[in-house]
Amino acid sequence: MRRALAPFMPGRGWADPQPAKPKRKRQVQMIAARPAPPADVVEAALLELGTPAGQRIICDYPPNALSPNKVVHWSKRARAKARYRRDCFALALASKVVAPAKGVIRVRLDMFPPARDRRDDDNAEASFKAGRDGIADALRVDDSRFKVERHLHRQPLGCVVFTIIGGEAE
Repeated sequence: MRRALAPFMPGRGWADPQPAKPKRKRQVQMIAARPAPPADVVEAALLELGTPAGQRIICDYPPNALSPNKVVHWSKRARAKARYRRDCFALALASKVVAPAKGVIRVRLDMFPPARDRRDDDNAEASFKAGRDGIADALRVDDSRFKVERHLHRQPLGCVVFTIIGGEAE
């Protein structure tokens, strides 16, 4: 009995075909991957980095549904934005931070991703836009007054620290 020939496979010649492995897709996160660590752990990390003192709001790291690079249906992204904005609003109210009445508000954003993956700093800041809006709502200021200094760290704490360094007169 003769064996039937296997089909021709480009790059492998005449061989038995093997099914392609399915790509592992990262799940869309609608909420933060994990909650932010306790304030004393974050403060110790910030002290080690030599960050300036100021009023701090410690938020969870934004879910990946808010990343500009993640392809998500618009309605899922809108729900994730609304939820994250509401969470950051509540955290800002609970921290009892007071913004300067007039002028530019100097802000420092320290972003600690939940893992040591390579991150793009402008995408991390864009992911936090909903959180920044929630904090501005809680402070009752326009977020165009924020003069932001951003820092992306490799330490995997899984939080964003929003520090009001001070204000400047216009």
